[in-house]
Amino acid sequence: MSRAHLVRRYAPSTMLALGVAALAGLALIVGPDLPARAAEAAAKANAGVQAADKLLLAIQVPPGGGAETLAVALVGPDGRVIAEKSREVVPGAGGTSEHFELGVKAAPAGALVRTLFAGKQTEVPLRRILLQKAQETTLTGPATLFAGGQSAVRCSVRGVRSLVETVPLPADIVVRLRGSGDRVSTLHSGKTDAAGVADVSFKVPEVQAGSYRLEVVAKSPFGEETLQREVRVLTTARVLLTADKPLYQPGQTMHLRALALRTFDLAPIANGTLTLEVEDGKSNKVFKKALQTSEHGIASVDFVLADEVNMGEYRIRAVLAEQTAEKTVTVQALRPAQVPHRAEGRQGLLSAQGDHQGDVAGRLSLWQAGRQRRR
Repeated sequence: MSRAHLVRRYAPSTMLALGVAALAGLALIVGPDLPARAAEAAAKANAGVQAADKLLLAIQVPPGGGAETLAVALVGPDGRVIAEKSREVVPGAGGTSEHFELGVKAAPAGALVRTLFAGKQTEVPLRRILLQKAQETTLTGPATLFAGGQSAVRCSVRGVRSLVETVPLPADIVVRLRGSGDRVSTLHSGKTDAAGVADVSFKVPEVQAGSYRLEVVAKSPFGEETLQREVRVLTTARVLLTADKPLYQPGQTMHLRALALRTFDLAPIANGTLTLEVEDGKSNKVFKKALQTSEHGIASVDFVLADEVNMGEYRIRAVLAEQTAEKTVTVQALRPAQVPHRAEGRQGLLSAQGDHQGDVAGRLSLWQAGRQRRR
């Protein structure tokens, strides 16, 4: 008998009945109160720090609608309330974290933290939520920033319960960039999320290239911590250097011009310090001037050559931060050519202006040959 004959055939009504029975069995296994238990989320204490004269508590509040009263109490092992506080909070769609300060110098062993919010009450043993370290802040991000570009860092704020357990903490985060002196730029101001993390994106200010300090200030209910990291800001400029011509004579003027652009988006580098230098054919620096680029990234200057200078190839250099552009021009004295003009004595040599030195020599030879024939 084939396997096809071993399969029983059921009427459609029978199959429907079997499906209903399976769903009923599943409901019995899971339990009728599964949705109710999913909605049972309640506010509860998740971290605490015993200070010298007060007990600091962080309360995690579940998502909710409008304003509700949150009550927090420290209950002794005998059931008596040692200290309590309450206030109105609005958790919103993502929930929130609230902190309370109770005037307790030393909580007794076995004390409980009781919370009441939206008709739901929870109790957590205080010893389970006390932190060994009130706040630990970590910062991750790049060590190199590009002036005018986008960058990002991640800041995490957590409380330490033990060597293997930490809890997220709500905190206010401020990110700054500090330069030399009193130059400070605020890059971001915000808060950590429910996981105690702040993913911060910011635009790097248009500052000069160099070393800076990236500073992050994290302020949680349990304290404040400042982290600093050395970063390097690069301009990544492209510099185009031009001169008005390739050949100069002594006493003439060089018209020099440089254009500075950012490499990653070719935007002009405005208000940058650009230095133009000129070296003569013997590597003597004969000109140097620091200029500010315009809003279009342009800097220009005129340099007048002396009447008596070293001849040869001159190097023109434009320096912007760590970027350098070079160009070579020639400085040469052009002398007038020698041509015959009138006889002077028996030699018959004259000097005058001509068009080409070779042509002058040719004319002089012909003139001398004619003189010889006439003799």
